[in-house]
Amino acid sequence: KLAEKHFGDMKTSHISEVEYPSARYSGSTLNHRDDAMGLAHFALAVEGCSWTNPDYFALMIANTLVGSWNRAQGGGRLMPSPFARKAYEQKHPQSYMSFNTCYKDTGLWGVYGVCEPDKDALRKFIGGVQSEWRRISALQVPEKYSELRTFLKPFSLPSVMAVLPSVRISADRC
Repeated sequence: KLAEKHFGDMKTSHISEVEYPSARYSGSTLNHRDDAMGLAHFALAVEGCSWTNPDYFALMIANTLVGSWNRAQGGGRLMPSPFARKAYEQKHPQSYMSFNTCYKDTGLWGVYGVCEPDKDALRKFIGGVQSEWRRISALQVPEKYSELRTFLKPFSLPSVMAVLPSVRISADRC
């Protein structure tokens, strides 16, 4: 009754009827140099796709193929990602993590890395990231797409499980 009293005269509409303006992606950079840190932290990203885009799963697969690596973890040359094995062999990065952040109408796809502050090491590692992206973009695997989607599902499960508690709370409030 309290809700009807305060919100009863509001017009209702379905969320599908609301039109949102398309977001415009514009790249930017923020440089902060602190030589006392001892390591260079960087992110290299490009515009990705939205979670409603048909290429969403293709980028998730590419994200999984690039993978992640940390010098402290075991495995080294036995890592499933070819780029992780290359990072282990080069010994330039301390760690890297591929990311794919999707929003309603845009996204960011890239790599976050931690590397020695040596300019040559940074140049080689960033060049390696770009080479890996070129390699993945040239892959011709449409017949294996369903197999790759199946491979991707276990990697997606933790993010889905992280959202479930908030969905449950929202459902309880309705």
